[in-house]
Amino acid sequence: MNNDLLFDFNLDKAAKTVYITREFNAPQALVWDAFTKAELLDQWSAPAPMRAKTKYMDFKVGGRRFYAMIAPDGQEGWAVQEYTSITPKSILKRIILLQTRTKIANCRALNGITISANKKAEQA
Repeated sequence: MNNDLLFDFNLDKAAKTVYITREFNAPQALVWDAFTKAELLDQWSAPAPMRAKTKYMDFKVGGRRFYAMIAPDGQEGWAVQEYTSITPKSILKRIILLQTRTKIANCRALNGITISANKKAEQA
């Protein structure tokens, strides 16, 4: 098992942007599926000790994922992701809207993900 995989955060305060780079020891297709299939997102996308639950997901440009982060005590925090751009197997961009019990909060976070192949991972 390779423990030397990259996990890096860079902050651009002027652009109000955080760049996160992370390597996975897995084929590109599997990493893409982990970000684009509800049943896989629900297995890993919530921070411990929470869990994720997708109620609805339509993975296409203009489509949405409606999901909750569920705390151990059962409290749910709902959010919506709207997919704004998709380049199959490599890039997806989405806007995340957080929801309170009564309304969608004034929080619109643009979130882009680029998934690129690493020859070492593809050969594994």
